[in-house]
Amino acid sequence: VKRKPKLIFMCDISGSMALYSLFGLILLFGVIQKFSSVRTFVFIDGVTDISKRLRNIKINEVKQVLSDWNNFVKNDGHSDYEKSFNELLDNIKLEGNFAKTLLVIGDARNNYRNIDKDLIQRLDSTFDSIYWMNPERKQYWNTGDSQFYLFDEISTHSSEVRSYQQLKQFINNIRLNKVLR
Repeated sequence: VKRKPKLIFMCDISGSMALYSLFGLILLFGVIQKFSSVRTFVFIDGVTDISKRLRNIKINEVKQVLSDWNNFVKNDGHSDYEKSFNELLDNIKLEGNFAKTLLVIGDARNNYRNIDKDLIQRLDSTFDSIYWMNPERKQYWNTGDSQFYLFDEISTHSSEVRSYQQLKQFINNIRLNKVLR
């Protein structure tokens, strides 16, 4: 019997996230090693489920996931949050067995591509809770090609997470242990 995942993690590994992708993957690795009720995805211009891969590697092999960056490119290799989230929603809808909590690690920089309001509404109606860790300094959110404001509207909690202290505070604020039990 397949257990229903309680939490879906998504980590942006696009170029604008290059400095933070390894941090995000190590976090995904740690959570998936400890809790079986988690599914993990990476995305650039489409999503890839890496749950099984992260469950079957050791901590010193996590960096190799980023070495396979080209395998995660679906189109042009530039961030496409709309395409990535639509693929995620379609994927979990087909399975019919999905989590009601989404945690995203990303900067919401979408290369000046539009993000349809219908997608935002679909995300909001699909998930009971959406938590967002944005590694950019808060002063840069919603500047340039960032469309974070669209996701921030539907986020249960969003926070700048660039350090261990910020991560600790974020986890304490969202009570992640309650989500995973």
